[in-house]
Amino acid sequence: MGFLKNSKKKSKKTEISDVATIVSKLESVLPEEEGPEAEAERLSERRMRDAKTAYGLGKIDIERKEYEVAGNNIREALSLYMLVLETDFKEEEEVDESQLTFAEIQKKKANKKSPEEIKKEKDLKILKKKIADCRMQLGEVALVKEELESARGYFQDALYIYDDRDYADEFEKDAAFANMKLGDVAFREADDEHAKDLYKRAVEVLENEKHLGWADPVIGYIYKLLAELYLDDEQWKECLKAYSLSAGAKKNSESIGEFHPDYAEIMFRWGKSLVRYGRHLEHGGEDVVYV
Repeated sequence: MGFLKNSKKKSKKTEISDVATIVSKLESVLPEEEGPEAEAERLSERRMRDAKTAYGLGKIDIERKEYEVAGNNIREALSLYMLVLETDFKEEEEVDESQLTFAEIQKKKANKKSPEEIKKEKDLKILKKKIADCRMQLGEVALVKEELESARGYFQDALYIYDDRDYADEFEKDAAFANMKLGDVAFREADDEHAKDLYKRAVEVLENEKHLGWADPVIGYIYKLLAELYLDDEQWKECLKAYSLSAGAKKNSESIGEFHPDYAEIMFRWGKSLVRYGRHLEHGGEDVVYV
């Protein structure tokens, strides 16, 4: 009996020890209870993923020419990105450097930033770029629908971000595209001088080899529109030169070339402008050298 009594006690101790071991192992495996910061971070990540999906769907809708659906998807993406901006970067947005003195700005730049601050600045730049891209796409949708006032507003808001002094160098190409689209709005509104200025500003950047280079369809497109604007004002030198540059860009572009309808169209328009220029000379107009 004594033996059995001692055996039972030993078994009971062993069971308690086993349970303690299991509990200890479970505690080491199970995640710790998350605080509000971790929960907020997870919410932001989900919003960013959902926004990326909505933006991607909107781009596909634009390609399919389903502009109403595209607008809804991209507006959804924009609202999610703005929500992340307001919740995660509130402090950064409240700092208006235009209100700071030169000395305060220099002091701010001189302060060494922690890795966390550097990461947050990088994340803010990426987020702002996404917001600007959404506005560019919404501007495209509005432009197709001939909602010119809305299109101008979206393109201008995008340009405001691209032209920010903290990002201007990195977003130079994007800013040029925004100027081109603002030129498209001005062109449709028959605001010729403003359109010329915007197109010239855009092409000066985009034809740089570090961006598109001179032999690109976009360059050909801009010079074609500039040529039409110059033709309307009978600015012969500028008109003929612009057609020449447009034809060269399209002919030498890998995606177009000299057998493409776009190139044929430019040559036709260039030829018509030369006919008009010939009539101009017949009536005693001034000769110009444009090449």
